[in-house]
Order: sequence, then C-alpha cells, then structure tokens
Amino acid sequence: SWVRDRAFPVRDASGAVVRIAGVASDITARKDAETALRESEARYRRLVDHSPDATMIVHEGRIIYANAALQRLLFAPSIDALIGRPVLDFVHPVERDAVAERMRQAQEYGTDFGLREARYLRSDGSTVDTEVSTAAVIDGGRPARQVILRDVSARKQAEAVLRDSMARYRSMVEASPEAIFINRGDRILYANPAALRLLGAERSEQIVGRAPLDIVHADDREGAAERIARMEAGQSVSGVYDQRFLRLDGVVVESEVTASLVVFDGLPGRQVVVRDVGARNAARAALADSEARYRMLVESSPDAIIIYDNDRLSYANPAAVRLFDARDATRLLGLTVYEMIHPRGIAAALARREFVVKTGQPTGLWEQIFLRLDGTPVEVEGSTIAVPGSNGQRRIVSFRDIG
Repeated sequence: SWVRDRAFPVRDASGAVVRIAGVASDITARKDAETALRESEARYRRLVDHSPDATMIVHEGRIIYANAALQRLLFAPSIDALIGRPVLDFVHPVERDAVAERMRQAQEYGTDFGLREARYLRSDGSTVDTEVSTAAVIDGGRPARQVILRDVSARKQAEAVLRDSMARYRSMVEASPEAIFINRGDRILYANPAALRLLGAERSEQIVGRAPLDIVHADDREGAAERIARMEAGQSVSGVYDQRFLRLDGVVVESEVTASLVVFDGLPGRQVVVRDVGARNAARAALADSEARYRMLVESSPDAIIIYDNDRLSYANPAAVRLFDARDATRLLGLTVYEMIHPRGIAAALARREFVVKTGQPTGLWEQIFLRLDGTPVEVEGSTIAVPGSNGQRRIVSFRDIG
C-alpha cells in the first residue's frame, strides 16, 4: 500500500516539543492509476514508434515527436532532424496557406477536418501524396495535435493511369465508326456518335436513359433479353450474333452485334458494339439474285458454255452436254483441252489461252473442231474470255455447232 503522511510538532507553553502529531492518507489507488497511466503511455508510444503510418505530434506549429515511419516518408537523415522543425516546412508550397489555416482553426476552436489529402515535401525536394488525419492530444501536459500521414502516391498514380486509360478509351469510342452502347440493368448509359447516327438520333438524350430492348426489333427481343440476363449474372456472351434494331423513325437496321462486360464509371456494365450490315446484306442479296439470273441464262442458253479452272473443265451447261453427247455434265468435269479438241487444233487453242490470260481481253470469234465423247468430230465457232477464279485463272468458253 501507498500512504501519504504529514507530521508536525506539538509544543507546550514554553515552546518545547512535547509530541509529534501526524496525518496519514492511503494513496494506493492514485499510485496504481499513475502506474497504469505510465504503462499505457509507454505501450502507446511503442505502438506509435513502430507504426507503419508516419506519425508526428505538433505543438504550436512545430514537430515535437516523429516516429521512424515519418523519417522514412520524408527521407529525413534522422528523427532528430525533424524535431523542432515547423511542420509547414514539409508542406507543399501550393497547399501551405490552406494547411496553416486548418492548423489555426484546430488550435483555436478544436475543429476536426477528418481525413484529407495533402502533398508533403521530402528532404530531397520530391513530393509525396498523403492522406492526413489529425487528433487533439496532450503531450507532456501540453495541448498538441497528433498528425498521421499515409503515403497514397501509388494509389494516386494508379488513379492517374486509370483516368488516362479511360480518356483514351472514351476518345477511341467517340471516334469509332462502329455504334457502341454502354448499358447497365435496363438502361442505356452511353451511346457514341456512331450509335446516334445508327438510330437516327440527333442528341444523346434521345437514346441515353431508355431501355435497351426499346431499340430492338420486336422479333429479336426475346433473344436479346436472354443475353442481357446472362450478362447481368456475370456470364459472358461470346461470338457475333445478328440482331435487328429500330431507328427512331421506325426503320429496321440489320446489324451484327458483339457484347462484353466492362467497368463504366466504376461499376459493371455491358458494352454492345453494333455494325450496320444492311448495305452488305442488300449487296449479297443483289449478288445472289444476279448469280441466279446469270445461271438461269447460262443453263437455258442454246449455245454450249463450258468453264475451265486451271485448265480442267469445271462446268458445262445443258447445251454443252448435248453437243458432246454426254449423259450428264459429270461425264465432262475434269477433262482437259487436250481431251476435248481435235489434235490439229490444240496449238491454236493454247495460243488463245495465252492471249486471254495475259491480256484479260476476250478473243474474237474462232472456229475449232471439238471431239465428242465417242470421238466424233464436231465443227464449232465460239469465243473465250478469262476471269479471276477462286483457285486461279478461269476461262469461259461459249460455242455453237456450225457443222
């Protein structure tokens, strides 16, 4: 137990000490509290000394304590090199006035500014981005501020890289000739200029905010809804698929679509890239129609028409089948010029071949003796033209029996 006592003499009339009187009080509780406080302060100091966060205690604008993490953060040669220095010496000049004002308000009014960002200067003159938190403390009986700095330079650099990446992405999307939509849930969040043109819109407000299915053809909405549900569940939709869209004026746009999951404004979304294939499909249909008409004309032609691909017969129309007295066209396929022309005419036929291949021009009208499958000669007149083929040079020969 701890006791605090006071003793004083008791004197008689002559002033002689006749006895000693005293008062004793038990101060064990107070001493225990003081010991606990010292131990607590020691534990706190050890925690702060070894904290990974840079920590300092500031009194009247000067650093009166700094831990090792602060020394490392500011590239100081030692902790002692920080003690006694004005804290504003380490604040970036651009932010110095604002920090000084916050320090004044904190000291005079106890204002708590919460977590803030500030740039500090290191001993080598470089800058470090930090998050700063402060709290009022008592140090050595004096009012002070505890300041904790956390280095956020790496995070700031990553944010800058992300912003730069997003800016490049936005620039590419804005300039893309393909229509690009960003959707989330049942709303269109973004449509690039090509998407506005695709749908016949003049302003983004005419498209952004609408439900994606609103611009899809009614017959394609079920499939589109299924793909949206899969992507909203985090599943990818691979490959290219056909989908029809509706312009604002009701015109149908035939399209090829790819969709992928993206992050937009920090949240997940769906990027939909749309290519208008209406003109291409129309061209293909026109080509197919043209080819059908051409085949009909060739098939019904009274003149024999054969096609050579790389010097072997690859097609014969019905008139050619009849002229060569073949049962069907398959009996002729694969034959060479040497097997179909009378030996006396092979040289002339090869010369015509060289002419059309080199010049790309059709021959004039020529006369030639062909051999039927049974070897019977047949005198014909005809012309030859060369056209590009899928596997090399192609020659089209048309002729008629003049015997």
